[in-house]
Amino acid sequence: MGGVRLLNGLSDGLEKDRVDSFSKYSHVRSNLVVGTHGEGRPDVSIVIPTYNRPKMLGEAIDSALSQKADRKFEVVVIDNCQDAAVCAEVDKMIRSYGDDRLVLYRNEENIGMFGNWNRGIELAQGAWLTILNDDDRLADGWLETVMGIRSGNAFVGVDAEVIGDIPRAPMPYGIILVRKAWRKLSKIIRVRRLGKCDYLRGHPFYGSLGVLFEKRSLVDLGGYDEKYWPSSDYVLSYLYFRRSGGFLINRVLAEYRWEDNASRRPDVLAGFLRIGGFVREDLLQKLRFPIVYNLGRWYSINRTKVDLCWFERRFSLGLEFVHNSVDYSNLKGCGGSGALVTKKFFIKALGLVLCLFL
Repeated sequence: MGGVRLLNGLSDGLEKDRVDSFSKYSHVRSNLVVGTHGEGRPDVSIVIPTYNRPKMLGEAIDSALSQKADRKFEVVVIDNCQDAAVCAEVDKMIRSYGDDRLVLYRNEENIGMFGNWNRGIELAQGAWLTILNDDDRLADGWLETVMGIRSGNAFVGVDAEVIGDIPRAPMPYGIILVRKAWRKLSKIIRVRRLGKCDYLRGHPFYGSLGVLFEKRSLVDLGGYDEKYWPSSDYVLSYLYFRRSGGFLINRVLAEYRWEDNASRRPDVLAGFLRIGGFVREDLLQKLRFPIVYNLGRWYSINRTKVDLCWFERRFSLGLEFVHNSVDYSNLKGCGGSGALVTKKFFIKALGLVLCLFL
């Protein structure tokens, strides 16, 4: 079947393809710069990987330390900084808190974003943890709420408010009203267990924002694998879900900052499409009936086509922006806004039908 290249050698499945990502930077030391781990193991570690954003980092730390719950928690900042002036600014800020729940580590080398996330998992003392990017925030009540929902070693995710101006693809006003009504209806169920259909549709969360994971499970899964950049968090969340399950709290308990960040770069957008195809393909391999599997493959390919057109409209990048990751030779001709909305609606409806067979 022609069209979008999705597998890239991953036909054996994402679970078999995973590796121990912690070992990649095991030769790089992380030095404790500020603070000490207190006596007794905390229940939760709020891990904040950072790199050259001291002002935003302060807001993330404030949101973490403001959590109020009958639980012992720590805030672990892991810094990739290599610039002496920026490092000194971060050190001064961390010391100004004078809070024994807060510690700062600095890597002797810049080990990259996902390398830093993995190092945060290793350094966390808590049995449970969350990864909080240095430009995001946790809402008041996050810790108390997610800890109250825990069941077994399933992860617990939350809804997030988007801060910033996100470009929107044009769509008919009627569709906008339907989407708003559906979102309000979905909030009626306060907590629900996630299913395979949620991952067929896409990543249920904004990265790892506000998601509470069991540390031991993350270690067993090998951590965040950089070869799935920029959606390593999507893949690890999916593998965790397949092994232990997960819950979604339909309540805004985090803030996702959308500014002029990496998420708008053409190579990042292309990566989102590529990794989304990997996860869908892994799910579709579980379909038993050949006719349903072939329908699923058609769905996945055309889902990528529609997403590509949607990205092009939202970010005005031109279809060629994904030429290194996607075969776009037969993707041209997205049509007008009405046609694109119709295609998107049809693809979503087909996805719901496939969910019945997962």
